[in-house]
Amino acid sequence: MNLKEYIKEYYSNADWWFVSEPCQQQHVDRVKNIAGTKEYLDGHRKNDGLKINIGGRWVEPTKVKLNFASILLDYIVSFLLKNPVTLICDDSNTLKEMQEVYKKSKMKREDIKIYKEMKVSGQAFQYLYFDEEDNIQSKVLLSENSYPVITDTGNYVAFIYHYMTSRMIEYYTIYYPDRVEEWNNINGKVKLINTSVNYSGLPIPFRIPKETNIYEGKSDVEDWKAIIDNMEKLTSKYQDALYKFITGIPVTTGTKLSIGKNGEGAINPDIVGGGVHLEEGGTLDFKQNKTDYQSMKLLYDTLFNDLLISSCVPAVSMNAQDVSNLSETSIRMMYQLIILKAGIDSQYLLDGFYIRWEQIRKMLAFKGVKCNGDIECDFTMEIPSNAKEVIENLKNSRDMNGISFETMLAKNPYVADVTGELEKILKEMNEDNINLDNVEAEKVEGEINEKETE
Repeated sequence: MNLKEYIKEYYSNADWWFVSEPCQQQHVDRVKNIAGTKEYLDGHRKNDGLKINIGGRWVEPTKVKLNFASILLDYIVSFLLKNPVTLICDDSNTLKEMQEVYKKSKMKREDIKIYKEMKVSGQAFQYLYFDEEDNIQSKVLLSENSYPVITDTGNYVAFIYHYMTSRMIEYYTIYYPDRVEEWNNINGKVKLINTSVNYSGLPIPFRIPKETNIYEGKSDVEDWKAIIDNMEKLTSKYQDALYKFITGIPVTTGTKLSIGKNGEGAINPDIVGGGVHLEEGGTLDFKQNKTDYQSMKLLYDTLFNDLLISSCVPAVSMNAQDVSNLSETSIRMMYQLIILKAGIDSQYLLDGFYIRWEQIRKMLAFKGVKCNGDIECDFTMEIPSNAKEVIENLKNSRDMNGISFETMLAKNPYVADVTGELEKILKEMNEDNINLDNVEAEKVEGEINEKETE
């Protein structure tokens, strides 16, 4: 089923079919979940509305907010993409052109935005376009405003970007394979305001697919919310219990005090720090509810450990484990879980990268630039390592001709841009050869002059 058949089947060839498409139930549910997740990351929590009695007063219960979701999210994104993705290609011209596009469009920063959006919303979309100077640029589209049009046969045929302003004006950007249309309803009627050529194609989908629906994304934050909510509830309840029972309840025994008409002899409710006069044989003490902080700590630590396992983040990264004098192998074993998780996520990123590279190749062809080489990339994860030990191993492997010079540079912890570093090394080698040739020429010329003098 193509787009024309889709519009005919479900919207009877209506010109404004894109107005009804975002109202489909699957889109409404998806956008609602994404908006809720982003509000959660911003710290918005719903209060149950119940009040508690402390010292005879009804007060709002404590609501502790833990920022673990944002911390875990930033850590996971930085672990995989703190070091820029390294492009690899067997054709030097293709690699050079691709690197130039990446540099001008700041694609490496865009990759971080895309990956973070994937972890938060389960999916992200990127659109490539030409700017005023005919340079390829990138735009990462917000997931809550994105509506990919997928037919019943699984074909990705169009894309709708829709949002509403604070003035209740709706804007629609419709991406077709060959053109882009912009619509709005400023005067109460939907009208076309601009049409432009689409040189790249439909926005590129990056998605962590659900098990039940591969066309929808699965947010990692959803897996953490239940655990963090229970940690917040446990901390809040314990703090309320501490404030409620810390002063205790005054209890008297023996002869009851005589209370006068105006309250003389009654126990002062603000008795802490004051004196009490009792009749002979009377006693006064405070009864307190003993809080079991050890059980609270055990439950909190268990939930925190479950959160680390769910997010695949090593405990040492969250100051939950003390380490010292560990070998590189031991450290790598501690990071093994997040390495495996990041490896899977990198494959989801690659699915979008392949589409991106083909779109860049297509857009460069419009400018008369041909790129025929096959592009791949390498992810350098932020794994703690002993740089000195790594360099020594690389040197030994190079001395025995076990690896190439380019591979040695790629594995060097101090080298981020392998191609750029190679060019610099070759330039230095050429300059050294020129200097050596000049020295040799001067030496020969001196010997000739000496012979002529004799």
